[in-house]
Amino acid sequence: FATGEDVLAATVGSTGLTATYTASTGTLEITGDKTKAQYQEVLRTVTYDNTNDSQPSTSARTIVWQLYDGANYSSAGTTTVNITASNDAPTGADAGATLAFTEGDGATVIDSTLTLADVDDTNLESATVQITGNFQTSEDVLGFTNQSGISGSYNASNGTLTLTGSATKAQYETAFESVTYNNTSDTPNTNNRTVTWIVNDGDTNSSGITSTISVAAANDVPALAGGGNVLQFSEGDSAIVVNNALTLSDAESTVVNRVEVVLAGTGSGEQLNFSDTSKIEGSWSSGTLTLSAVSGQSPTNAEYQAAIRTITYSNTNTDTADGNRTATFTAYEGSGTGLASSTAVTTISVAALDDDAPTLGGLSGSAVAYTESAAATQLESGLTVADTDDANLTKAIVRISAGFATGEDVLAATVGSTGLTATYTASTGTL
Repeated sequence: FATGEDVLAATVGSTGLTATYTASTGTLEITGDKTKAQYQEVLRTVTYDNTNDSQPSTSARTIVWQLYDGANYSSAGTTTVNITASNDAPTGADAGATLAFTEGDGATVIDSTLTLADVDDTNLESATVQITGNFQTSEDVLGFTNQSGISGSYNASNGTLTLTGSATKAQYETAFESVTYNNTSDTPNTNNRTVTWIVNDGDTNSSGITSTISVAAANDVPALAGGGNVLQFSEGDSAIVVNNALTLSDAESTVVNRVEVVLAGTGSGEQLNFSDTSKIEGSWSSGTLTLSAVSGQSPTNAEYQAAIRTITYSNTNTDTADGNRTATFTAYEGSGTGLASSTAVTTISVAALDDDAPTLGGLSGSAVAYTESAAATQLESGLTVADTDDANLTKAIVRISAGFATGEDVLAATVGSTGLTATYTASTGTL
């Protein structure tokens, strides 16, 4: 007999008998001065039940039956009840939090207050975390760092993160609370996402519990690229185009309200020039050329891109100084300096008439073969430099001008004891 678990009961119906169960002794008494047929009817309805739904005692129960006629008890009869415990599913709780995610936040923990339980298992064996509401294949990412013997695998096609590995409930709880959400889009879908959490004890899944992720879009700055080029300008030259390879775009297709180009390192008689179009006009002041919309016009980003590619540099100073000038391009969406693009910089190398340009020779003219994962490959071992009227040079530029792959290509040089400095700019492929 297991106190607090075992229950005997009987259905007396209209017999007039009374059935009373004493839980402390496991005894069911059926009383009343009624016929044998009525007692037989009621005794046939006696049931056994066990109220322990987590870990019941599995010892066999012996049920003893006796009758009493007011003077004598019958001999006892017995029935055996064999108890088989069944697996109880694990449970999850304390979900329901809402993660407020804004475009650009990066991977962020979804819910740090989850709790897990299992009344008849010490360890859990696996789990799933899935975006079950408004999943966006090209945007949504669930992240997990393997820990405590638990490994994670994310299926980007259905938004499911699968965790596997035998670990304690506390360890799975910690694992759940480390799962992150990220959105990789510059124009994210802003419908709320529903995240469903399920654990498994090796036999049975828990019921799912859910958290919510709200997604807010952010205004992206315009994207200006294509800088890094170098121009050669000699005293007396006509105006030259600064950069005809610049690109201008915006993730949300928002049109910029102006582009500013700052010319630095100049002397007198030097400036940037722009020929106004029907939609875009230029204004030169204090070393800055500003392109903006003509009153009443609404130029597109494509039209701004075409315009900045026509900007020219001119130098009318007959006593100009040798050296480099820089033209720094920046596009703006907002007023002031808000929502500014990254800059694109062009270098303009200016030479006076009495200064002969240095010369570069000895280039092989043959393609250099490079194989994936090979060591860094020397490009031109026979290269020569010369300058007829200068003993020293001040700078050399090596740039990947065609086929440049950002994040892959690297140029490097060995300066040894020369006193030179080699600096590589990965964003433009310029050494």
